[in-house]
Amino acid sequence: MVTNPIIPKGERTELRQFNTGAFAPPTRAEFGIGNAPKDVLRGPGINFFDVSMFKTIPLDTDGKRRIQLRFEFYNFFNHASFQGVDTTARFDPQNRQVSGTFGQYTSTLDARRIVLGAKFYF
Repeated sequence: MVTNPIIPKGERTELRQFNTGAFAPPTRAEFGIGNAPKDVLRGPGINFFDVSMFKTIPLDTDGKRRIQLRFEFYNFFNHASFQGVDTTARFDPQNRQVSGTFGQYTSTLDARRIVLGAKFYF
């Protein structure tokens, strides 16, 4: 690490999650061992809201037989939650960064999913 890789939240985009210029390959004088700490970067946060609704409908007067309708929504607001960031730096012999995806998002969590179900109690 040659400088702090953390950039302000307002400057982060899908194509640049951190300062990719903050990294350089270790020199021979360092015996190939860099100075970056284990957890210098944090991944993006998760913003999921799961919602479940159900309605029980009695079929007789004593309530022994009934139907329950269930509606379950995973990621209810369908918010894009990025999962991974490419943190693998690749350098050429002239110590230039050659990875085209370094610092970019690589995956997202699932989109909205709706599950409908019914239970019959007897």
